[in-house]
Amino acid sequence: MKKIILIVIIAFVVGCTEENPLEPISAPTLPIVAFKGPNTTSTHEEAKNVKAFVSSFNAFTTSFDAFSLTQPTVSGDTYTWTLTESSLTLRLTATIRSDSGYTWKLILNGNDGSTTYNNWTAIEGTTDAGMRNAAWNIYEDNTTTKSSDFLWTITSSGSLVGTLNQYVAGALSGQTTITDNANFTGEVRVYQSTVQTYRAIWLSNGSGQYFYYDANGVVTSQGTWQ
Repeated sequence: MKKIILIVIIAFVVGCTEENPLEPISAPTLPIVAFKGPNTTSTHEEAKNVKAFVSSFNAFTTSFDAFSLTQPTVSGDTYTWTLTESSLTLRLTATIRSDSGYTWKLILNGNDGSTTYNNWTAIEGTTDAGMRNAAWNIYEDNTTTKSSDFLWTITSSGSLVGTLNQYVAGALSGQTTITDNANFTGEVRVYQSTVQTYRAIWLSNGSGQYFYYDANGVVTSQGTWQ
């Protein structure tokens, strides 16, 4: 997933050099959400650890902003945004479904300097009509093998909940979940396969607690940050 995110960010830098962004047309809202994490300036290692988890989620969920300065083309029920960086072209498509949600695909063509792509689907997913739920499949570089899937939802109370599942040879190898509540509290949970290894929670003032677990679910260390 990291390589795809970097490609999108590079394309975004190129897109930002446009002096006259095109006027927007009636098109789907780009599927962008942002996790906040704890509101703290603490230099405690665990506060920084939690912020790193949040940043890794946002690297994916905000990367579609790369296409915000381009005007999509329309063909039937499909909208297509296109970005080009040197010999590499990225196409983001959104096709409306019967339930008024959208099916999305990020497709690569060309060469990024080391790999040649031929209509390779790097990411595909769905969003609902209200853009409150999304489910994404992310593939290993230039293959159809799923490396991870990412789900996010905005609850009725305004919480943003995200889950990243990672796979090795088709088997679940790890999971990370983040809950960002509207009142600025939240939680991170990390699992190795299905066994929880880490948990952190934070309060609205940014202070928090963390816990590490062994394979039997017993807390091996814990602490707080302010």
